[in-house]
Amino acid sequence: MLPAATERILATLPKDAVVLDVGGWAAPFNRADWVIDLMPYETRGAMGHYGPRGEHFSRRTWVMRDICDHTPWPFKDDQFDFAICVTTLEDIRDRSGSARSCRASRGRATSRSPRSRPS
Repeated sequence: MLPAATERILATLPKDAVVLDVGGWAAPFNRADWVIDLMPYETRGAMGHYGPRGEHFSRRTWVMRDICDHTPWPFKDDQFDFAICVTTLEDIRDRSGSARSCRASRGRATSRSPRSRPS
């Protein structure tokens, strides 16, 4: 995701917004409160990170799960104010099924393919 896109997202997010990063293992969005990814928390950030320094998410809010699994994600409907998916959709086998699972977000979501490496 381009730095300008990251800044634009950060500028529009309310301070108290609850954010989900879908597939954030390779380059987590540090502003996310929750992350769902197949890969473990301990190995996150292989491609860097997006957003401000310091992670809002933690080991407790990192959900290790295949986002293409057809069982519902372990979140309540409308649990999140915003969901972000960066460097993920191009790699998943069931894009429409995964998109349906984003109902946990209150209608605000974005998906980006990387145009430059994160910082």
